[in-house]
Amino acid sequence: MQKYSCGLGLRTEFLHEIYAADFKPSWFEITPENWMHMNIKHRKTFERLVSDFEIVAHGLSLSIGSNTPLDTKFLKNLKTFLDDYEIEYYSEHLSFCSLDNKQMYELLPLPMSEKMVTYLCERIDAVQNILGRSIALENASYYYVPYAEMEETEFINEVIERSGAKLLLDVNNVFVNSHNHKFDPKEFLDKINYDNIAYMHIAGHMEVSDELFIDTHGEDVKDEVWDLLKYVKDAGVSKPLLLEFLEVQMYMGKYTTFDQDSFSLNNHYKLFQEVEIRHFNYPVHNPNFDASPSSFEKGDFRVLFYYDETQEKILCEEISPFIEEFILSLSLDTSLIESVSKVAKEYEIETQELLEIVVPVLEHFCEENILI
Repeated sequence: MQKYSCGLGLRTEFLHEIYAADFKPSWFEITPENWMHMNIKHRKTFERLVSDFEIVAHGLSLSIGSNTPLDTKFLKNLKTFLDDYEIEYYSEHLSFCSLDNKQMYELLPLPMSEKMVTYLCERIDAVQNILGRSIALENASYYYVPYAEMEETEFINEVIERSGAKLLLDVNNVFVNSHNHKFDPKEFLDKINYDNIAYMHIAGHMEVSDELFIDTHGEDVKDEVWDLLKYVKDAGVSKPLLLEFLEVQMYMGKYTTFDQDSFSLNNHYKLFQEVEIRHFNYPVHNPNFDASPSSFEKGDFRVLFYYDETQEKILCEEISPFIEEFILSLSLDTSLIESVSKVAKEYEIETQELLEIVVPVLEHFCEENILI
């Protein structure tokens, strides 16, 4: 990846619109778990895209800090996928998301101790050996510290330097954590070894209260986060940057005045003044959802987070991936019947049959003020 280049997370919502768009990023980041078993319709366009753009894989389910053995079957399948598409770069999170072989679909914090550093380095070494490539690990946002005998920066630096992995520096996560845990974000960044950075993330967050900020990727980037990014850049860091909050809106006709050169770190203020951010979160696990049935598999549901102004709190609704895609299609300035017709044609089902599926869901969402 070229320094100062900017990438975008690839989503199926705009996969087939990329080549028709006037404006394109320098590279794309993908979540491999979502693309390893893509359908034929998406595969053809994806293969063309891979040949024309650099692709970076950013995983969600490795669970590098878990107490259970690494999923070698998954890693071998991942290696095949990365090799088949000649994807050199793979990153994950410095966290865990599974416990006792049960996937929680949430990135959770690790104890910051020498014992954990040693444990992580052993697992990172095993992952890199299976994949046949070095990996990068992202500093995660967290809302609870289970145990710490060292500072987070010391923990990160030790893991990265001893394992030989690279760092994916998420600037927004630094800011969110600094607010929630009351530390100076610039002092934090000063202690990070910038030589270990592979690339960076920047995103928006939700200010739930004076005491709690949440990394949602669904809000506009705050000025304080842009200032932190500039602080890193001024320190001499010239690494690629991924914008984590524009995936859905990317090719919806909002950027036609921008050419590829405009999509750079030096022009980000101009860019984001004219962008409307869509408030959709990544799929995550609802902790109240019962995942015990043996038939439950990853990808069977999504959780849509939204802010209820009446109750003044964040609520969530479980929805299927199908309903998620339909809801996203409603945001394209089209009428309901146009959206229904489009989705019905795509899934090769009758319009009336689709209406019977989605109308009750939409009525419920309108009653709850999720859709207005």
